Amino acid sequence: MNSQCIKVLLIEDNPGDTRLIKELFSECAPGSFELRCVALLSKGFAILESEEIDIILLDLSLPDSQGFETFVRVHDLTPEIPIIILTGFDDETLAIKAVKEGAQDYLAKGHVSRHLLARAARYAIERKRTEEALRKVRDELELRVQERTAELEIVNEELRCEIAERHRAEEAILVSEEKYRCLFEESRDSIAIITRAGEFLDINQAGLDMFGYTRSELMKKNISQLYVRQSDRKKYKEQIEREGSLRDYALRFLKKNGQEMDCVLTSTLKYSKDGNILGYQGIFRDVTEQKQMEEALQKSSEKIKLFAYSVSHDLKSPAISVYGLTKLLYKQYNESLDGKGQTYCEQILKSSEQLVALVEKINLYISTKEVSLLLERVNLERVLQIIKDEFSTRFSIRSIRCIVPDALPEIKADRLALLRILRNLVDNALKYGGEDLSKIVIGCEESSLHHIISVRDDGIGIGSEDSENIFDLFQRKGEVKDIEGSGLGLAIVKEISEQHGGSAWVQPAPEKGSIFYVSISKR
Repeated sequence: MNSQCIKVLLIEDNPGDTRLIKELFSECAPGSFELRCVALLSKGFAILESEEIDIILLDLSLPDSQGFETFVRVHDLTPEIPIIILTGFDDETLAIKAVKEGAQDYLAKGHVSRHLLARAARYAIERKRTEEALRKVRDELELRVQERTAELEIVNEELRCEIAERHRAEEAILVSEEKYRCLFEESRDSIAIITRAGEFLDINQAGLDMFGYTRSELMKKNISQLYVRQSDRKKYKEQIEREGSLRDYALRFLKKNGQEMDCVLTSTLKYSKDGNILGYQGIFRDVTEQKQMEEALQKSSEKIKLFAYSVSHDLKSPAISVYGLTKLLYKQYNESLDGKGQTYCEQILKSSEQLVALVEKINLYISTKEVSLLLERVNLERVLQIIKDEFSTRFSIRSIRCIVPDALPEIKADRLALLRILRNLVDNALKYGGEDLSKIVIGCEESSLHHIISVRDDGIGIGSEDSENIFDLFQRKGEVKDIEGSGLGLAIVKEISEQHGGSAWVQPAPEKGSIFYVSISKR
């Protein structure tokens, strides 16, 4: 990708949407984007085959391709090019499915600003680069593991053959043959011979280096002293004596300096001439670094996924608020605005400000690759007023009362994160409270270590079977499949509460409905 100009391919058959995207890109810095526009998927394929494209903006409904298949066809042709889905309110679920299958992001038509479009394009390209880098590291790691495993299998097979040929399985076994000793000592993996009682009979230099002992120190020790969990020693003995050999058996050992290490052990039994078990011969491989790399890859992958889903979820409520107010303004005050119309405009501005602030927060997350809390003294009363204003239209339409305490404390928290918690909980109550929902009560109390915020509703409530896992990613109540939602809102609430040193949980309300609790540490 040219650092001065990003080449964008827009595949969109709606002239109005195409014109809007063109105008938004034209407002960006001159020379920062070069836009190619086509209305048919076939024409898009022709450009992709003949030109270098940095990113694709894709409408899923085209004259020559419809629905999720549109994304699949483009992704299969150019898996290396990041794709952003253009969607409306009606096909958000389809867009989320595309994100899960490899799209970098999705944007709602008619709700995209110049800044959001530019950022989304740049971040999608960077995320694609990160994914490719992670994939390359994973492939290299798998290749290294395969090569090392092949080496271990060769060494172990040679050891097996040597044992079978020599039948040297006495309790004081010392391998003296030059060929075997050379293989034993020069192996890059740790090799040891140990009695059933756990005494070391022999160990090569690689093993001494791995555990950090001298030969004289280690020969005085029992292998059980090197286990992190003593129970693992018993399980290992039972399994190898039952099966005769073990391959890549996972164990945790202690080095001399007290450091724990993850190992895999390939081991065989050693027998006496009369067939009794004398001990065990094994090859130890330290996989601590490999395991850490795998965990790092997993965490990076989960962060990228969580980012993509949290963007769509967190922008959803403000977008609906803006949409609803604008619709009311057009319906009732299209000719002239009076005082009430001006109030609607002010509420639109407030919702827009929340969207901009949230996008900036997401920008910070992407740049640092992790969510960093900005802790400050937050006036809870002001935060709740923002929430009431944001949801005022939905409250009014459904005749729902929102009740908050008269006096509220200041708490130490991330202000935007706290808004996200309350926004998700109130939105959750409105979605799943049912037609009889009449009030939402927000409360705040304290324990010795935490501030505890609650959101109570008098809706249909949550069953005990749902309350156990409702805060997990993508968990939704079984009976609400037709209600719009991604299953991420409560998972985000739980994540933010844990970042604040607290937790999140739900209980049935005394009469009917549910009470969601979030604790914030007073630290």
